[in-house]
Amino acid sequence: MTTFKQEALQYKSCPKLDEEHSAPITTLSFNREGSLLACGGEDGKITFWRVSDGKLLHVLQSSKETAISCLSWLNENQLVAGSTMGFVFCVTITENEIKCLLIVTGHSSVLSSIDANDNSTQCATSAADEIVIWTHKNGTTWIVSRILDSPPRGVDDGDAPINVVSMRWSYRPNVLAVSYAHHGIVLWDISDGSTIQTINQNGANISLSPSPGPGSSKELMAVSTSPRGVNLYDVGKNGALVGKLSSKSGRKDTSSLTGPCPVAFIHGGEAVISGNPSGHAPIWDVETRNTVQHLRHDNPITNLSVHYNKDADIFYVASVQTLKQELNRSEVTIWKTVDITRSTRGVERKNNPFVAGFGFFGGVALAIGVAIAIFTLTHVAYHDVGFYSGVGLVALGIITGCIGLIVNLF
Repeated sequence: MTTFKQEALQYKSCPKLDEEHSAPITTLSFNREGSLLACGGEDGKITFWRVSDGKLLHVLQSSKETAISCLSWLNENQLVAGSTMGFVFCVTITENEIKCLLIVTGHSSVLSSIDANDNSTQCATSAADEIVIWTHKNGTTWIVSRILDSPPRGVDDGDAPINVVSMRWSYRPNVLAVSYAHHGIVLWDISDGSTIQTINQNGANISLSPSPGPGSSKELMAVSTSPRGVNLYDVGKNGALVGKLSSKSGRKDTSSLTGPCPVAFIHGGEAVISGNPSGHAPIWDVETRNTVQHLRHDNPITNLSVHYNKDADIFYVASVQTLKQELNRSEVTIWKTVDITRSTRGVERKNNPFVAGFGFFGGVALAIGVAIAIFTLTHVAYHDVGFYSGVGLVALGIITGCIGLIVNLF
């Protein structure tokens, strides 16, 4: 995996995806391979896009009276999506077709979050205060394995109702991290339904992202409760607050916050990205706590999805911004990393006059040497001097050309 360095990797935006949704996009997610991006919207559509060229592959239209509220990939070609009517759709997609395999009616209210475990056949769904843990077999047979209890009382809960805001599986087996509005964060042990740890994080809109694995310097959790920044907690020990990530973008928030600010670990846990209503998505280096880049948008950012393509060694971010002038429209942008030091070296080599001079002189010397050698061999009886002069110029041209080639390469 490429180590994230500010001077080496920078995100560049790809062309925005075509407008296919007639209402705001509420959720999006890359598949496990990073080859597909799925988007769900308030218009009841799920659209599937090819990441390499931004081509729309398929559109799945559910009832126009229900919105797609959340989605998550089971594997590279199977997706689960939640709706505002409490349904969970299980969908299979290939290059040529798409079909709905199953509809699970596990909740009686709006699905707020859904997350499939990368390392098992578990999938968690939530609606209001309900959290259901499912086990599935290739996305076809679904069984309820556990229903979690209500969380412990939070520090500022008062009489606030219990509502799940976000949840994510930890890399540790059977561990699910859940944030509740005004009731903090709970790490659940799914094997027995017990509470492993609680974090008394205040706020109504709590978005979270566990660190991706033991390769990180610590077992951290990134938590966003406002546009002002992100808190880092060490959940590997006692859940202590170990750092705060803040950024001054020079832009004031011009939109009221209506939902959680998305947050995610990227670059193998070495960096964190977050989106907010001001239209910028800061990227922080976890070790230094410094902001290393902002992904600039013109409108409030409502959702993010991230992916690392191991084969191409490229990091991807997909962002959703809701247009302030047209509240019923959203735009999706895919960003990917570019090694700017490598591309800069290529530009310098291409325009280096020293390299160009060597190449030009070598070519001229080679042409003159060959011409002299041919002329002396065909027109001069005693051509030793002319011949060897030609040979010398040919050798000089070859040496000069080789020097130019070496300089160009290194």
